[in-house]
Amino acid sequence: MEWFANMPLPWVIVIVIFLFLIRFILKPTPREERILPAGILSAVGGVRVALGRMMKEKWSTTIAETAESLGLAFALVFLIIRPFIVQAYFIPSESMEPTLLAATPSRSGDHLLANKAICRLRAPRHREIVVFKAPPALEAEEGKKDFIKRVIGTPGDTIEVRQGLVSINGTEYNHDQMRSELGDYDHRIKFFPNCLLVGDKKLSKKDLAERFYDSDAHIVIRPGVVIRNGKPLNEPYTNEDPDYDYPLVKVPRDNFFVMGDNRNNSKDSHWWGFLPRKYVQGKAMFVFWPVTRIGLIR
Repeated sequence: MEWFANMPLPWVIVIVIFLFLIRFILKPTPREERILPAGILSAVGGVRVALGRMMKEKWSTTIAETAESLGLAFALVFLIIRPFIVQAYFIPSESMEPTLLAATPSRSGDHLLANKAICRLRAPRHREIVVFKAPPALEAEEGKKDFIKRVIGTPGDTIEVRQGLVSINGTEYNHDQMRSELGDYDHRIKFFPNCLLVGDKKLSKKDLAERFYDSDAHIVIRPGVVIRNGKPLNEPYTNEDPDYDYPLVKVPRDNFFVMGDNRNNSKDSHWWGFLPRKYVQGKAMFVFWPVTRIGLIR
């Protein structure tokens, strides 16, 4: 499905030509017969006679009309709609979870439609999810692929990231260290001011103190945050809060700062830098597969 949705242009052209050739061989129009050279008409006539021996006239007409319809459909979808209006993509990695899901042995990954026309009319905005071609810094490492991230900073914004930490009696623990202390390596861990979210289970400060065998423990939870223009962002869509620091930067003109919703498992702008606008392909709009995941992307 992924290969078909993103079929290379040369393949599209070959298929369209082949389909229209079938239609012309089986049922040419009078105008086509008038304008084509006699040698081509003679060759086509020979092929038509050979095919006529193998099928009835009504089948020739049906196949010719079907080939023409498919040729027009392919040309419309792959030569007009896909390059300029909307295109299908699939999610290749876990970097956008839980918003968009990648394929695993037990499930099908999300397939989505991206609006390409809107990005030709205006620049991407905060919180929008965009599909883009790899800029040079990313292409050097990952190759020529399509990527998908959320827009966090637009031109002129300042962006800073502060790591989440839990302090217990003065000892600080980051996400990995806390995961080790809790003995839970299979679930996400997200810090909130008054609790931890481990998988779908909440651990209050009291629960945490009991896990550390000290009911009177002094616990301070400082969630990791992305700070834009001096203000921390409220990001309920992330899988975990950031487990790293990133120094203050200013987004240049015609560039964007993009991040994956799975903050601690995403190679994004904090890894390879700003995303130039010219590499943006479209805005992710709608998940169309699997059926259980159909819906608008927010």
